[in-house]
Amino acid sequence: MVKGNILLIGASGMLARALQQAMDAQGLAHLDVDYPQLDLANPQSIAAHVTGEHAIVINAAAWTDVDGAEDPAKYPLAESVNGTGVGELALCCRRVGAMLVHYSTDYVFNGQASEPYRVDQPHDPINAYGRSKALGERLLVESGCQHLLIRTSWLYAPWGKNFVRTIHDLARSKPMLQVVNDQHGRPTSAQHLAHATLGLLSQNITGCWHVTDGGAMQLV
Repeated sequence: MVKGNILLIGASGMLARALQQAMDAQGLAHLDVDYPQLDLANPQSIAAHVTGEHAIVINAAAWTDVDGAEDPAKYPLAESVNGTGVGELALCCRRVGAMLVHYSTDYVFNGQASEPYRVDQPHDPINAYGRSKALGERLLVESGCQHLLIRTSWLYAPWGKNFVRTIHDLARSKPMLQVVNDQHGRPTSAQHLAHATLGLLSQNITGCWHVTDGGAMQLV
């Protein structure tokens, strides 16, 4: 059983909804906050919410527009939310003695590996989104706060905007679909990831972990 009150950041997101369901099923006390109530691009906003009242802070907020991050006008915000904001959140957690759970992505790597990446594999992002997430990871570790860093990939759920739902909806309205054929990944259920997160927390596990569903998929 997870011990302590939980502050959940990014409450309206796809993963956060799965976390809310999982925490409610276990009877866990949690306070859910979302933008603009808590703005990861605003250090004062972060400090106002991370006060020591909660033993665990789960950051399920992120800039997820991979293509949008390539826009020079948009990248500063992506970097603030995924990078420097995570660093500030980690520093606040360290000051108050809270445990920080943060989610990252396989985009911190170059995608060229022929076998699963190790958790200690050096960062090698090839796009702006990956660089922003790698920055957040680095600042999290450098902060010295107690943390659980979970990397995952191709997240989906019965709700929210995700690839699985998009293809499902398109397949119902079009006889033939055209998609890219050069992507490989492991589709991962947000609900499975939420339960895995609570399982790791219940065992007081820290550090960096790769958590995905089994198997892999190629878009063809």
